[in-house]
Amino acid sequence: MHVGQRFSSSKKVALSETGTEYEVSYLKHVFANHILLQFQLNNTLEDQLLEDVTVSLDLTGCPGLTLDSELKCPSLPFGSPADCFVCLRRTEGVPVGTLPATLKFLVKDVDPANGGVPDEGETGYDDEYNLEELEIVAADFVKKVAVVDFKEAWSTIGADHEVIETFSLSYPSLKQAMDAVTDYLGLQPCDNTGAIPAEGARTHTVLLSGLFLGGVQVFAIVNLRVDSPK
Repeated sequence: MHVGQRFSSSKKVALSETGTEYEVSYLKHVFANHILLQFQLNNTLEDQLLEDVTVSLDLTGCPGLTLDSELKCPSLPFGSPADCFVCLRRTEGVPVGTLPATLKFLVKDVDPANGGVPDEGETGYDDEYNLEELEIVAADFVKKVAVVDFKEAWSTIGADHEVIETFSLSYPSLKQAMDAVTDYLGLQPCDNTGAIPAEGARTHTVLLSGLFLGGVQVFAIVNLRVDSPK
């Protein structure tokens, strides 16, 4: 399958607790018209061999996405991590939302003392395991790219493409609020504004830039102010 050049990749996010029967995490790889989901799998049960492992997604909560194809993990023995993949096609707009996820597989009982090999004639049985919801967010379609002169770059955009909004945030510190906003937008701090200048500061302005899918420049000026001790 050829989906073109990759635009961006996300951080790894867990879909199950560490130490559960089946440990699953995922990464999102964004392309021009596709989102490739890479699921990292680990079977922690010594007496089970999993086969034909895949992650089934409910796409109804995220309009604009359809299932394109999937690549199952053919075999997942105990303690041998492997991957499976699901490719989604973006049919319109910027699809954002949550996707309920279920791990589906064929289970074969094995004897750890026998090297984890199923008995001859063991056909196994179908099973599934509920995972945490997977999220597609606007920041997935943004690449962190800094600019040399933020103010000059900002002035070239023009007021017609500007939106001003005010939000009330609940964070214990100015830095945590700044980091959360930066992460939410998926943008890159510019002009050394990504650090709070002094401990105890009650205001800070961070300048952010990036590229939206398709090569569209995005800029943000985030003015943060502490209104209360909380």
